Amino acid sequence: MKKTILSAGIIFLAVGFTDCNSQNNADPQTQKSIGMKQKIESITVGIAVKNVTEATKWYKSLLGDVEIMEPAPGTIELKLTENAWLQLDDTGYLSVGGGSSIVRLETKDIDAAHELVKKLTSDVQDIVSVEGVVKYFDFKDPAGNRLSFVQLL
Repeated sequence: MKKTILSAGIIFLAVGFTDCNSQNNADPQTQKSIGMKQKIESITVGIAVKNVTEATKWYKSLLGDVEIMEPAPGTIELKLTENAWLQLDDTGYLSVGGGSSIVRLETKDIDAAHELVKKLTSDVQDIVSVEGVVKYFDFKDPAGNRLSFVQLL
């Protein structure tokens, strides 16, 4: 993983969600009883870009002094706050399935998170492991928004 320090700035990101209860036929009582027994450690918002090098330069100009990491070829992460990252990706992965963004939630127990999500939706992928870096899985909320849980290794 590469890390670089740049100059200071602020960015505000908004991600739209719809009311999950309105599109889920599950019993509301059951929904209330299902939940993670752990807190979210961090959040990463992924954005599909045409050229990650050019996009990184643009975001460096916008954001200023931020830490930059390259967890995988074609993917650059910019640290916005202690627990928030902006992920730029030109591999085409973030464009798969129609959406061009994904919200990534960090957890310390990827297996427990995976079991929970499988109870909430059938649109969940298997856990993927990038040796020595991260484990993750992607899924969609009832409105089709793309989400992911990650566990840093």
